[in-house]
Amino acid sequence: MTMHYNPPVFASIVEGQGEELAFRILLNKILTAQQAETYPDILRSWRVPKGTMVGRPAALESYAERAIAEAGPNGRLFLLLDADDDCPAELGPALLRRLAAQFPNHPISVNIANREYETWLIASLESISMASVIPEDSVLPERVESIRGAKEWLTERLPRGSPYNPIAHQASFTSSIDVPLARSRSQSFDRFCREVGRLLSASSIADSRSR
Repeated sequence: MTMHYNPPVFASIVEGQGEELAFRILLNKILTAQQAETYPDILRSWRVPKGTMVGRPAALESYAERAIAEAGPNGRLFLLLDADDDCPAELGPALLRRLAAQFPNHPISVNIANREYETWLIASLESISMASVIPEDSVLPERVESIRGAKEWLTERLPRGSPYNPIAHQASFTSSIDVPLARSRSQSFDRFCREVGRLLSASSIADSRSR
């Protein structure tokens, strides 16, 4: 009898159009860095503004239901958004409680970039600089996650008249990210990498049905 392998399926909800383009690239970079033995199917991301995720009752759950249904019984769900001025240690658990209550049998990970997704890119500044027009002698602050306005920080280092644009730059910068370097400088990115590993190995609905 031939056994058919069904890989894990990664579904995701992100807040911006830049992340919508970059998230699959980021997951692939992390999985490669972790030398993952199991490789998931990575679906397109669902894009939901942060205000909708946080401020509209039941809206996040509605989008999560669609993403989970698309992923099927072997699916896992990632949620990714920027902290901005919110406290990640408060916002992340609050959103996870909402989703876990609605979908108790599905592996779910809520990830808050502190302060912005671009902070993760800046944490890998050397590799980003080598692959772009950002000066290689740009100086990082002692604590990368202390940067307020990471998009503006990148704009100041790009050529005049070419401001940082998530749609234009985020995917290409993400493709150059040095995962170990970024992990060493950003706690929220390090946590996200660990969550990728956790969801990759998590038990799914398909696993429970096969027992």
